[in-house]
Amino acid sequence: MNKTIGNIIKSLFPEGTQPDTAAMLEHLDADTAGNPNAPWLFPPLLPSDVFAIAGYICKVSSLVGHLDPHIEPRDNPGFQVSSDERRILVDCGASWARLSADPVKGHIEEAMPEPVVRLWDEIIASWNESVLLKRDTSDEKYAPRWAKAALSLFIISDTAFSRAYFDRTTIDDSNVMAAWVSALRLGAFTESLAEEKAMSSSDDGALVLVGDPPSSITMMANTALATVLPKSRIPSVGVGLRNLSRNLALLPGSSELRLSYSPQIHRELSSGAECEARGKPLNLLLIPFPFEIDALAFEPSSRSERKITGERDWQSFRVKQHWIDDANKRQRFLAQVSVMLDEAKREVDEIHGIILPELSLDYELYVKLGEQFKEICPEAELCLAGLATNMNAEHGNFLAIREWGETSNHTRIQIRSKQQRWKLDLNQLEMYGLTSLVDATTKFWWEDAHIGNRSLSFHSLRDDTVFTSLICEELARSDSCHDALRAVGPNLIFALLMDSAQIPGRWPGSYATALADDPGSSVLSLTSAGLVRRSIKIRGTGSSSVALWKDETGLTRTFELPKGDGAILLSLRPQKIINRTILDTPSQVTSWRYFAHRTLLV
Repeated sequence: MNKTIGNIIKSLFPEGTQPDTAAMLEHLDADTAGNPNAPWLFPPLLPSDVFAIAGYICKVSSLVGHLDPHIEPRDNPGFQVSSDERRILVDCGASWARLSADPVKGHIEEAMPEPVVRLWDEIIASWNESVLLKRDTSDEKYAPRWAKAALSLFIISDTAFSRAYFDRTTIDDSNVMAAWVSALRLGAFTESLAEEKAMSSSDDGALVLVGDPPSSITMMANTALATVLPKSRIPSVGVGLRNLSRNLALLPGSSELRLSYSPQIHRELSSGAECEARGKPLNLLLIPFPFEIDALAFEPSSRSERKITGERDWQSFRVKQHWIDDANKRQRFLAQVSVMLDEAKREVDEIHGIILPELSLDYELYVKLGEQFKEICPEAELCLAGLATNMNAEHGNFLAIREWGETSNHTRIQIRSKQQRWKLDLNQLEMYGLTSLVDATTKFWWEDAHIGNRSLSFHSLRDDTVFTSLICEELARSDSCHDALRAVGPNLIFALLMDSAQIPGRWPGSYATALADDPGSSVLSLTSAGLVRRSIKIRGTGSSSVALWKDETGLTRTFELPKGDGAILLSLRPQKIINRTILDTPSQVTSWRYFAHRTLLV
């Protein structure tokens, strides 16, 4: 297919740009309605859909690479947006954000500012033109009209979607449009927690997501090609679309990696209380459970043949959770957590979250942990853990994220599968003393875990923070989720590992540094004390650090648990900073910084 403007528009909006194309055509004269391009003659009604097509055109054409960010006129080739043009575009976007008419039920002229319609007309007038820009800057067609129009619509639609997702206390006439889109696309996952179609109840009354939140806040765009989600951080390095937008992120289609965004669960807080909540520290209890791991916990999979034939030199393994394999061990764990929470509350007023490593619990124990946590700490906001089973009792490697609103009944649990498999080589078998997996013919052991459809979720915390979580290899492998991480720019990334010591010189430190640099996230990795201690026991030396912190300032912190059962109480403080787009648009965001930590032994 030729990459023309028209083909790009039709591929992203296969049903047209309007939610009711037939009704739209009825209001057109016969000649216009008979135009084969009639379903695309009018701009999409939502700013997020306009952002999707404008960004998609910019991406396919590599338009941002031709953008000169300087304000003053220069002889250098490329597109420029003058200070006057920037002001006009931002004002247009702000006026679009203030429109109070329902954009789906309203008329085109009521649903968006006139410049948006005019710029769309310029793009449609270039329907048969190539979307690929000329390389020869002396060519008179080097700067086609559609290029500046697409860039302008990108800026306008991004501005129109002001940051309602992250700051409910400022939903007023300045961001009505964003609030409307929020209700349209995500309402079932914010306030309507009793919707049986989206939720099912667990034993403790928690509402477990059966489906996922929408993969995009667009209405008409083909999500197999492109999706749009709210963003948090603007990277301070690089020159790309993610450096150009402040409020929205253009992401790949959902066919390879399904992304989603979950707004914070409703809390009945006054604007003053909400502002106070945003200024509070975030106190997290890091529990590096299990505290001991036997070598026999790593066992050949029942589906793995011990006899290797042909060229195959690998087998599959599973992790047997011997640390929670009877009722006494499970009850002991819950009792230990209760003691840890009581001890932690002697150090700080509130505990906001609990984090456990990869494959630490199963779903049943995780639910009981959440119930206990919220009972002891009514202020609880989140609980993250790696699980070996999901809500359907299926075995695998899962990440569980539980969030709470104002009461224990205002809660949701989201669970997804790990995106990558763990590969054990001979060096790791030696490092951890896993003699149960050693034989003469097997060089590699692959984790026996079903992956299925890959997904990654972003979550709002206190309205001014977005966090996400990764499982082990996802921190290192860039082929599935790192592009999305850099586009959305979460303030916090939690990596749950089954790994050895968390120190700067090992692989978690290297990949955490990369994400701290771009997009500027604060990254916390956590592993089990059991595997750290196995490594020390086998080698006779080594660090006992079970967690590692890295942020954009370059600060690195390790957290030791030298002996016994226990936890790390980590306190983070919010720091307001200014990010800027490549066109110098400012954005105030929260950067989480290390404040203090204490070791709690049981």
